[in-house]
Amino acid sequence: MRNIKWIIIALVLGFLSFVPVVTVNVVPEWSLRLVDETGEPVPNARVDQSWKDYSLEFFLSRHFDESLSSDADGIVRFPVRDIQVSTIQMVAAKIRGIILRIDPHASYGPGSL
Repeated sequence: MRNIKWIIIALVLGFLSFVPVVTVNVVPEWSLRLVDETGEPVPNARVDQSWKDYSLEFFLSRHFDESLSSDADGIVRFPVRDIQVSTIQMVAAKIRGIILRIDPHASYGPGSL
């Protein structure tokens, strides 16, 4: 009976380590104004944003993307980009970050294009 209690506790803790518990900001809210050579605003211009946190989302092969169009004043506003991560992702990211410091060509940390 005592062993079953520890097995149940271990299973619950193992399950909880995979549940997303922390919100991490990958890209803050930002905006830009598009103008032409004469300084006039460029309306309805498409702007693409791509983002990924290479440390926390190393197991995902894709980036997240969104395309927005500029308004009549040439302004495009991109919202905050947050992700939810689990405890196990945080631990794996720290271990991977230590290992990747050896490779100067590796990608880690948040990134936005």
